[in-house]
Amino acid sequence: SLDPFTVPLMSSGQIKEQFTIVVSMELSDEDYRIDIAYAIPRIRHEVYNELLHLVTFRRKGDTIPQIAVFKQQLFKVAARVVGDKVKGVVVQQAFKAPLK
Repeated sequence: SLDPFTVPLMSSGQIKEQFTIVVSMELSDEDYRIDIAYAIPRIRHEVYNELLHLVTFRRKGDTIPQIAVFKQQLFKVAARVVGDKVKGVVVQQAFKAPLK
């Protein structure tokens, strides 16, 4: 499991809410665990970039994508960073909340 990712949600040019998602990666082999651990900073960077595109800068009226979309897109990100060492991405939690 990765630490939660939190990104702002913009509406009418203002940040009014935030979106948080918790994901874990299924490895194709347990022996890859150490390789993934070293790649975590790059994976986190790439996931944040993807979430900014999927969530923060959506068009007016667009809703947050379905969980299946997140799983698919975040799997592509992980595969791009670490190749076939990851066989899947599991979304453990996903929610939006008002800024406090």
